[in-house]
Amino acid sequence: MEKICPICNKIEEKNICCPKCEGIMVDKGRVQEYMGPYGAEMPIKDSEDYCLHLYCCTKCAFMKRVYINKIVI
Repeated sequence: MEKICPICNKIEEKNICCPKCEGIMVDKGRVQEYMGPYGAEMPIKDSEDYCLHLYCCTKCAFMKRVYINKIVI
């Protein structure tokens, strides 16, 4: 059995309210994608249990890291 991130694989969406202004936060991808250097051939180094995503508020631009629990497929 394999564990995958339901957000990365578009299986589900996570609705998060901004803790600062209560606006809607949207997923901006995995935190690992923002840390350089990056190459398409580089392996993904994630935990077996979770995937760390970056969410950004559409109103105030506040950013928050969110741990997404992986699911078994």
